[in-house]
Amino acid sequence: MSRGKLIVVEGPDGVGKTTLSLQLVAALNQRVAERWECFSFPGRVERTLGHLVYRVHHDPIEVVGRAVSPEAIQVLHLAAHADAIKQDILPKLYDGTSIVLDRYWWSMYVYGIVNKASSRLLNKLVEAEQDAWADVTPHRCFLIETERPLGTVTLSLEQWQELKRRYHQLEGDESGRYPTMIVHNADGQAEQALEAMLNLIP
Repeated sequence: MSRGKLIVVEGPDGVGKTTLSLQLVAALNQRVAERWECFSFPGRVERTLGHLVYRVHHDPIEVVGRAVSPEAIQVLHLAAHADAIKQDILPKLYDGTSIVLDRYWWSMYVYGIVNKASSRLLNKLVEAEQDAWADVTPHRCFLIETERPLGTVTLSLEQWQELKRRYHQLEGDESGRYPTMIVHNADGQAEQALEAMLNLIP
């Protein structure tokens, strides 16, 4: 049995990644004989490490009673990613199921940089996550882009624009390791963005 493909959908909050990821899986399951499933980082499934990290990230006062440093937040994200990779995603890929992944280590790195976490630590965390993936690299990575956030986000517009700039830079850096593409989700026109993505997945 051949190994499944890993398709990554990346970008800052508010660009429609989750909607596009779910639509992409639905379209691929209709179009090809392969089995496709959608996973997300840090995790939306309750009673998982990823869900706990999501809560700590977005409401640390409620969960742990105080603010959490940017470095600690990204270490927690690495732990959640590694747990999902080893227990859920890799077994599926090795069993022949293809995966659309909503976020990759890109977000851990970019959000860490914008939140002033140590770049040296972030580079170590990226190395650790790449090790967790073993020999698996994305079949393709789509960076979703909009002019402005499509909905309400917790960041200022200035911070959001800095995230966008950092993602652009990372996309260029990674394009030599595996296929990457910037997909414009203009005004939330998901149909056009979805078509552009489908055209690049054999």
